[in-house]
Amino acid sequence: MECVVSVVSVGRRRRPEPVRGAGAERSDWLQGRLRERDLLFAPRTPPAEPSPAAGGD
Repeated sequence: MECVVSVVSVGRRRRPEPVRGAGAERSDWLQGRLRERDLLFAPRTPPAEPSPAAGGD
């Protein structure tokens, strides 16, 4: 039942997926913005040494 709901909500990007919770989509967006800000304001480091603020991806 849950997977059906999530598949249906893929077509409606405006609504958050009920399976993940009402605030999940917004928090994902917020995390993305915070990550961008961290990358912008973080001290410049060589690509070989990713900054801890970036999550080390």
